Amino acid sequence: MYIVELHQGPLEVAEVGGKAAALSYLLHHGISVPPGFVLSTRAHREFLETFSFDLAKSDSDREMTDRVLPDAISAQVSQALARFPLSTRFAVRSSAIFEDLAEASFAGQYDTVLDVGYHQVLSAILHCWSSQANQHAHTYARKKGLAIGHGHMGVIVQALVPADSAGVSFSLNPVTGADQVVINSAYGLGESVVSGIVTPDTYLIDKKTDQIQQILGEKECMIRPASEGGTKTLDTPEGMRSRFSLSADQVHAVYRLTLLLENLAGFPVDIEWAFEEQQLYCLQMRPIALKGVIRA
Repeated sequence: MYIVELHQGPLEVAEVGGKAAALSYLLHHGISVPPGFVLSTRAHREFLETFSFDLAKSDSDREMTDRVLPDAISAQVSQALARFPLSTRFAVRSSAIFEDLAEASFAGQYDTVLDVGYHQVLSAILHCWSSQANQHAHTYARKKGLAIGHGHMGVIVQALVPADSAGVSFSLNPVTGADQVVINSAYGLGESVVSGIVTPDTYLIDKKTDQIQQILGEKECMIRPASEGGTKTLDTPEGMRSRFSLSADQVHAVYRLTLLLENLAGFPVDIEWAFEEQQLYCLQMRPIALKGVIRA
């Protein structure tokens, strides 16, 4: 079998990659995670073997996107997709064995494809796989002393959360190391915060006193699903820029989630989250990088 259900967890990193293993662990503990499934690392390994791809080659990423998935793999992906309505939009995300680990996060090195239609999922999977062979991922791996060609990649296929607001939070201040939760948020999909294209709202919450310091960000733009598929970047209206992107109740909800996940994980965490109306979803959890060093 090539398809692994997220809710079957907790799953092993070797089977589904670091990101998917973390999500399955969260689901196992009752955390709200968007519904979806994982194309296993076995599928990636067999795809590479079928076409004799060498991830060390400089042009292997372009060659991968020109291929089609083997019939056995594509058939199982299609069966998994059939459980969703045809109108479902998906987020297709990398989940490599080396990804989101304490020793190496690979944050921003591999690709995520957002707002993917039902019939575009197979090509989005190829796009995620091909990102393992890009040059900045190889450079990062070398710095960490890893042989990237020896680590295979799972791919997460989840229903897209059409977020009203989204962002990241840290259970320790990643800059100062202070014992406070740091929340960065903006309007729309969280990619604007993760990619650094906006100055987000910032909330600093003292974990001993629960006191909150709020810093209004510019929130210059927001990323929204596009009607034709994919995403679009829009200027944030002035009226929205001049107010905070989270309500007081939402700030407390993210704060409580961040503390809960730190307690579950047993180490400081960095999470991605999103609100659809008042429903809070966790999209990712990984060990926090503190001043460039993982603190476990």
